[in-house]
Amino acid sequence: MHSSLIFFELAETATKEELKKAYRVAASEAHPDHGGSTGEFIEVKAMYEEALKHVGVAATCETCNGEGFVISSRGFYSLRQTCRDCEGRGTVDRK
Repeated sequence: MHSSLIFFELAETATKEELKKAYRVAASEAHPDHGGSTGEFIEVKAMYEEALKHVGVAATCETCNGEGFVISSRGFYSLRQTCRDCEGRGTVDRK
């Protein structure tokens, strides 16, 4: 897990909305007008920008294990079909 997610106490599966809420809480506590310091506020902002790079990124599709296709057997035949969940990309977007 990335340190910026740990900083905001978020799981790897966190959404951008959850990150935004955690950032607002941390930023208000670290803001100089609310008893924090400028250094703390700058650190919170930097962690937020770093966490944005790791939240909501594509994850490996669990249906096809990142292959982009699934194989289904019917009798003597095996059919290779595009995965419906990831539409053949092999990744799905986290929400």
